Amino acid sequence: MLDELTAEIAARSATAKEMEAKAKDAENLAAMHEEQRQAVEKLLDARLEARLKESGKKSFLQGMWLNIISGAFFFAAGVVVTVWLDIGK
Repeated sequence: MLDELTAEIAARSATAKEMEAKAKDAENLAAMHEEQRQAVEKLLDARLEARLKESGKKSFLQGMWLNIISGAFFFAAGVVVTVWLDIGK
């Protein structure tokens, strides 16, 4: 009976060691995935920031030209209306 008990304890001990090794492997794998996730996140953040800077400059220039053109249009319209009103007097 003592031999059976010793064998059972040895078998359970081996199983526990095997499970501990698998748990360590899983932790290492999870850490690698976390490092990869962080690397991809940094890469995407850098790309997004670069696009936002580029888009911001482009948007600013488009807005500036739109303001200049619309301002010139309304200035010209004002001149035309003023001249038209002065001629009608």
